[in-house]
Amino acid sequence: MSDTGFHSAAAAEVGHSVLSDLRLFKKAGMELKQRPPDEAAARAVIQAYQEHRAEPWLTAFLLGCIRHDVGYDIVRTILLEGTPSAFGYAGKAMALIGGQRAAGDLMDILNSSTSWRIRQEAIYGLEELDYKPAVPFLIEAYSRGHLGPAPSISRLVAEEVTEQVLLGWLRSDNENDAKLACKVIEQRVKRLMMTDGHPVNLDHRARQLPGPEVAAAVADVLEVGRISLRPDTVALLRNWSSQS
Repeated sequence: MSDTGFHSAAAAEVGHSVLSDLRLFKKAGMELKQRPPDEAAARAVIQAYQEHRAEPWLTAFLLGCIRHDVGYDIVRTILLEGTPSAFGYAGKAMALIGGQRAAGDLMDILNSSTSWRIRQEAIYGLEELDYKPAVPFLIEAYSRGHLGPAPSISRLVAEEVTEQVLLGWLRSDNENDAKLACKVIEQRVKRLMMTDGHPVNLDHRARQLPGPEVAAAVADVLEVGRISLRPDTVALLRNWSSQS
């Protein structure tokens, strides 16, 4: 089926076309997201999954795009199984299907799972929901190192942390705290430095970045070298702190 044929096809047919040609999955997903939730389409994907004709990642992706309630328990199961190929899909699918009511399940998973990969997947779902009540828990989990050896910092945390909190982390004896602060700042700088993949002048967006006091604290941390960061992270933070 051509992508132009998606517009006239039933949702179940769109899903079936992806099972036949994986190259269509992104275009099919965009089409399905524009339609109302469709039970028949969701059940067709579930059947394909149960018959081992659809990989866990594709099942979670399609069910998330279809957004019918009948797919919720399936994507939750896929998330809890921790299938590596479904990483980045299952948590978002739970959020897309369940909306705000999925927040409780995702928080339960974040609290109870012993797998940092599964916990990270739950975070992706909470980010999709923009679930701000998760922020205090996430901050504590990052600080204690409970989210894996090198976690990516949740957008929720990066957007909500104040300058005073960042200063506290940077001056803390806890290496995880100082590293967390650096990663939060790195994420903010990266978001603001790029527009459509091209560098922009940071001066125009300085008001959205931490101020000189935080920049000086970052420079001190990097000078002492008391935390381990990727070379590209160190280079970015040095460049930013020197301009602040």
